[in-house]
Amino acid sequence: MTDFVNSSFSPDGNVSFQNVYIYGTLYYDFDDKDITFKSLNVTGNSTLGDLTVNNFNVSVDAKVTGITTVNNIEITGTLKDGDGDTGSAGQVLSFDGTDLEWINTSSANVGSASKVGVNLDSDSTTTMYLTFVDSTSGNEEIRVDKSLTYKPSTGSFLGIATFTNIHITAGVKDTSGDVGSSGQVLSATGTVGGGTNWINVGDISAGTASSISVTANSANKDQYIPFINETSGTQQVRADAGLKYNPNTDTLKPGRISLADDDEIRFGNGNDLKISHTMDLSGQNDVNGDSVLAGSNWCSLIEDSGTGPLIFKSDGGPSSGAFQWYDTGWRPILKLFSGTGARAALYYAGSEKFITTTDGVKITGGIQDKDANLGTSGQILSSTGTQLDWIDPSGESDTLDTVCDRGSSTNQNITTSGSLNDAAGNVREIVNNTKTGVYTLTANDVGELINTNSNVTIPSGVFSAGQAITIYNNSSGNITIARSGVTAYSVGTSTNSDKTLAQKGVATVMCVSANTFVVIGGGLS
Repeated sequence: MTDFVNSSFSPDGNVSFQNVYIYGTLYYDFDDKDITFKSLNVTGNSTLGDLTVNNFNVSVDAKVTGITTVNNIEITGTLKDGDGDTGSAGQVLSFDGTDLEWINTSSANVGSASKVGVNLDSDSTTTMYLTFVDSTSGNEEIRVDKSLTYKPSTGSFLGIATFTNIHITAGVKDTSGDVGSSGQVLSATGTVGGGTNWINVGDISAGTASSISVTANSANKDQYIPFINETSGTQQVRADAGLKYNPNTDTLKPGRISLADDDEIRFGNGNDLKISHTMDLSGQNDVNGDSVLAGSNWCSLIEDSGTGPLIFKSDGGPSSGAFQWYDTGWRPILKLFSGTGARAALYYAGSEKFITTTDGVKITGGIQDKDANLGTSGQILSSTGTQLDWIDPSGESDTLDTVCDRGSSTNQNITTSGSLNDAAGNVREIVNNTKTGVYTLTANDVGELINTNSNVTIPSGVFSAGQAITIYNNSSGNITIARSGVTAYSVGTSTNSDKTLAQKGVATVMCVSANTFVVIGGGLS
């Protein structure tokens, strides 16, 4: 040790040196007292125990055997672990419980670290692996699965992933890169390596599902009824635009209903009414022993076995017929008309033969008797007691008496439930014939009442004995019953003159012989 110039000694025993140069060996043992250096440059090999320095520069080798606190360390060469190894690329320095050791990062124990360094790499086209750990707490290894990868540049997950909850705020692309259209669903393609595809709901395969969710619906609108192709297997649920149902009105709109042979449409709790195309009547006979189907097997059957009648009601117009029956050639068989002129019409080979009318019936053609005869001209239809028969009238003239007595050996009375009319009208009453001006009597006036306010003339050559006409003056003055080439006596006299009939007077003009009359009545002069 040299250069004592810049040194000092104090009474308390402290020694101060400005510069100390040691060229040999420095042995230090001051009863375990600390030695403090502001700056220490070591150029050779050094072995140190506990060391606390602010700056420590080692140019060759330094071995620290004690506890050393260093603020900054700059290593320009290698750093060996406790085994003298310098480690390989990517390894980290770890304490193994005895000394330090270079280890692989996959073997590192991160302790209670909760954060790792992150670098932005959103544009990378490289397929990268997603990391995961075994537990949500504790010290776990960070692992990857080669089947679960991610490509930052496209934002694509590659591989199979299972998520408990997914919140998607944008679109989801399928294998083809499509985001799908409104109403489509995401379906697996079933190809090797996996894949998905946006498809229409009508193309969904329901797999082995045997139940679907049902919600009550009473909306007042037509809705479609779903159906499938088969009774088992994987089938698509389909609908037909022509098959609708309104749950509010319980109305089914099928468009058409098709039933196979021997299938039935049934009505009523006890199947009271049935409609079918069936062989049930094959071999069936009616009460007369005649075959219902005339030897054939099939028929269309409407069968009513319930309580009450089978009623048909229609508001069809009276012109064409409310109910109509035709054969295969559209030849009419039967027509039933409705309305105030309701009637029934029967046809033969398409021609009308019998129809009901307001007066009874109208027959087009003839009426066959028990022998299928239509009768000859002049014959009459007579009852045998059980059947009808066309017979000759046996030479009798068709007077009222002979007609009433036919078929009987005694005279028969005439009884009517209505009126008895002749050509002039009801024979039990005088027909009223109103006139308002000068009038000349005609043959059609016989038996009638001429109800008038004007003069009446009796013509010649019109009336015969026994014919009579009654005249009533309904005016407020006198009228004249004048003669025109005839003789008119006042009753009980030989006075032949025109007659005056006072107001409200009644006179009967009776023809007693050709052009000769007797006039009787009240108010007559």
